[in-house]
Formats: sequence, structure tokens, C-alpha cells
Amino acid sequence: MAVWLSYAAWARGGTRPELLPPTAVMAIIAVGLVVLLPPKFRGESYNAARGRVLLETLRDPLFYLGLALLILLGLQVGNSGRSLVFDDGARQWGYGPPPWPGWPSSVCRPEAVQMLYWFGGAWLILWCVRHGLDREARLRLLWALSANGAALALFGIVQYASGTHRILWTTPLGCYFFASFGYPNHAGAYFVLLLAVSGGLLLRSIRRQERLTIRLAAALALLNLAGATLSFSRAGILLAWGLAAFGVFYAVRRAWHELSFPTRLNSVLVVAFVVATIVWLYALTPANPVRLELDTLSGIESSSPAARWVQIKVAGRIWADAPLFGVGGWGYRYFLGVYLPPEQWHKITSGQANVHNDPMQFLAEFGVVGAGLLLTMWLVLMLPALRLLRRIRGGMWQASPLPVALLVGTFLTLIHSMIDLPFRSPAILWLWLVCLACVPSLLTRGNGTAPGMVRGSVVEQP
Repeated sequence: MAVWLSYAAWARGGTRPELLPPTAVMAIIAVGLVVLLPPKFRGESYNAARGRVLLETLRDPLFYLGLALLILLGLQVGNSGRSLVFDDGARQWGYGPPPWPGWPSSVCRPEAVQMLYWFGGAWLILWCVRHGLDREARLRLLWALSANGAALALFGIVQYASGTHRILWTTPLGCYFFASFGYPNHAGAYFVLLLAVSGGLLLRSIRRQERLTIRLAAALALLNLAGATLSFSRAGILLAWGLAAFGVFYAVRRAWHELSFPTRLNSVLVVAFVVATIVWLYALTPANPVRLELDTLSGIESSSPAARWVQIKVAGRIWADAPLFGVGGWGYRYFLGVYLPPEQWHKITSGQANVHNDPMQFLAEFGVVGAGLLLTMWLVLMLPALRLLRRIRGGMWQASPLPVALLVGTFLTLIHSMIDLPFRSPAILWLWLVCLACVPSLLTRGNGTAPGMVRGSVVEQP
């Protein structure tokens, strides 16, 4: 699974359709390994483990929710092919009906097929994590993904320093890019999420006093923080440094009652010194590219939020006309010009293919049925974690730091999706789901796997 998810990140974040077919091969291999070598309880045979995994799968609501979503997307693919026509009576352009009117449909079949790769992969990844990995295997997966992110960030730093205008030194791009991501906000969102993973691993290692893993996790966290910063995504920079500040505050607050007075004082002085140094360096170099990017926050060009609000309103109108099933994967890009009056086309100068608000785009393209399935899947993932947190004395402040970091990171990605499009990258979508799927087992001390909630008691100490 680590290879599968890592490939998606290096393969342009999974956004290039020609690079997606290998993910299907990796998915088949991952599923095959789970079937052949499922996680076993102590003294359990592989045949018994396979039977248990099958039973757990049949009891898992996510299995049926994901299957229903794939059926919807498959119907959109099969009922694709809507042509642009001119309505002489209304004197306006529009898209004609699909081959089977009233059924889920899409405009362009190859683009609708792309959604099957995205969400079919998401469905299988969730199944593999929930039923094919035990607690230790999930920890190893998070370490591997964090290491891959750090390697990608290091590659991005070298690529940035080289001054090349070719992403991966192969494809020329006429805009800024970082590492393998052609869109800076995708790079920012990806490394913010991995900063949460590596930061959580760092806090876990500190609590367990594992010197070697502390150094390793610290290096991974710094590289992922550098990746988010050098993405030059304003949202990515703010979220990454905000996440880092939260991590420091969380660590100090959690350990405060265990520290002696001199240690408390030293901790406060060290944190104050680091913050003062960062602020001083930031103020000392007014021409550094990070500051130049963040300075635009004080006066974001008025056309940017206005254009995004226009796109959100257009997506709402598209959904209102196709409320149940939407207009199909990538359908928004076709209907934007139809629903937006020509006199307002000038308001959108870039980013016409996406709403820059993922929930609204899912509504416009998948309708209330598809978006409702996605929302329900998220709730199924979240509710076990929230129930477990409530059972821990002190809540999140006394829970194991790694699952807390994963919850905070996934929440920040969700907030980011309200103003941009992190979930339009399979690499981010899949990583986000892995983080959520790992949380329940990391909040428990158990000896086996179960869908959503792993057997065992709530962990109050790491």
C-alpha cells in the first residue's frame, strides 16, 4: 500500500489521467495480498483469518457505501456523451440530453472514467486499511508515507534550487510548481497533511522516549514543513505553521503537570526563543519569496474571492438543475460557460475547471446522491474516533498524540477544501482517508482489527 500511495504522489499527485492505470495494478496487488495474507490474531490460522475478514467486510457499512458510489460513477460513465447544442427558441447554448435521459450521466466518457480511478482507489484503500492491516502495520504505513513525503519535499527543494521550468525535469510548465505537484495549493495541502503525520509520530516518539525514532521523526517533520512552506501556497504556509504551533502547544500542555519547575521554565524560554528567531528572520529578509507570497494576504486581489464566489454560485445553479445525480465527473468545467452569462466571463481568469470549493463541486458533479454517500462515508470514519475520544479522561489532551495529530491534520484539509480543491488530487484524497481510517486503532490498545473500532481498551498512555 505504501508503494501505491507513494506512486500517486510522485505521479503528479494523481491528477494526470495517463499516469493513473498503474494504480489499478497496485490496487489489485494490495487486495490480493490482503486476501492471501490477512492479519491474524494469536493462534489463528490464515483460513480462519480470511473468514473473519470476509465477515467483517460484510458487516462494514463503508463497503456498501463505497460500492454504491462506484455504481453511480459507473452509470455516469456508461451514460456519457452530451453534446453542446444551440436552443434557437431560448437563443442560448446548452448541453443536450444523454443517451438515457433521467439516468446518471456525464459529458465526456474518458474524464468520467477518471473518477472511477479516484474513488475506486479510495474505496479499496479504505478496505485494505480497515481489514488488511493491524495496528502495527498501520503505524508502519504512516512511517513509510511520512518518509516518502520527506523524500518528495527534498526532491522539490533540489528541483526548486536548480531553477528548472520543467516539473520532474521533464514537462515544461508556465507556472510555479513544487516537487511533483503542478498546482501549488495541492503541494501545500499534501505536505500539511504529512506534517500532521510526521509531527504525530514525533510526539509519539518523545512520549515513548525513543531517541532514534525521535531524530528520524524530527527530520521527517522538518522536511514536510519545508515542503509546505516552499509550495508557496498561502493556505499551505499558514496551515503548516499553525499546525506546528499547535503541536508545540499540545506537547507542552500535555506534559506540563509532569515537568519540574526548572524544566517548565526552560521549555517556555526555548519556545519563546524559537518563535522570536523565526519572526526576526522573517522580518529581516523582506525580499524572501515566502514573505512576498504571504504579504499578498493583506490585499488579496479583489478578483480572486469574487471569482470564486461566482464559481460557487454557478455550481449551485448546476446542482439545482441536476439535484439527484449531478452532471458527471468533470462536468462543471463544461457547464460553467453555459450557466455563466458571457458578460461575466471576464470575472474568471484562471481555474475554470474547478469550483475551488470541493463540497460544491461534488454536489454539482455527483448530485445529492453522490455527495450524500461521500458525507456518510466520512461520518462512518469519524464517529468511532469521536466516541473513543469521549471515553478518554481529559479528551484529546490526554489521548495518544498521533491520532490527535491525524484528526487535526484531516480537519485542516477539510477546511482547506472549502476555499480550494485539495480533494481534486487522488494523492491527497487517498492519504486523507488513510489518516482517518488509522485513527480508531491508534486510540485503542488491542490485539486485532475490526471495522472502525479495533478490539481493545482505550489508550490513555501511548
